[in-house]
Amino acid sequence: MRTAVLSEHAQIIEFKKRGVGEKGTWRLQPDCDLFLICQFADKTFGMGGKPRQAAYVSRHDIQIQHEGDRWLGKAVNANLSISGAANKVRLNPEMLLRLESLLTGAEGPSQVQGDRTGLPPK
Repeated sequence: MRTAVLSEHAQIIEFKKRGVGEKGTWRLQPDCDLFLICQFADKTFGMGGKPRQAAYVSRHDIQIQHEGDRWLGKAVNANLSISGAANKVRLNPEMLLRLESLLTGAEGPSQVQGDRTGLPPK
C-alpha cells in the first residue's frame, strides 16, 4: 500500500488530517468487509513515507460527509468518522468518490449521486 500509485489502484483512498499538529498521509484500502487504515510519515529529510501505524476497521464503522462547498485549491474538506471518532480531513474529489462508492457498495463513480466531483449540485 505504501508504494502503490493511486492512479493504478482504484481501491486505495488517500487523505490528510486537518488541524494543528496533524502531519502525515493516511490511506484506506478495502479487504472484504474490513478496511486497512495506515498512517504514513511526512516525506521530510529523506526519511518520510514510512508506516507509523496501521489497523483494520469494519466497513460499517466508517462514514464520510463532505463539508458543503468548501474547497482549498483542488481539495475537498470532509468529516471522516472511524469507529465513532470524528476526523477533519482533506482529500481530492476523486478520493471522495472512491470512498463513497466503496462504502455504499457501488460498482463505480457512475452509481454515486451527484456530479463528477461528488458534491451536490449548486
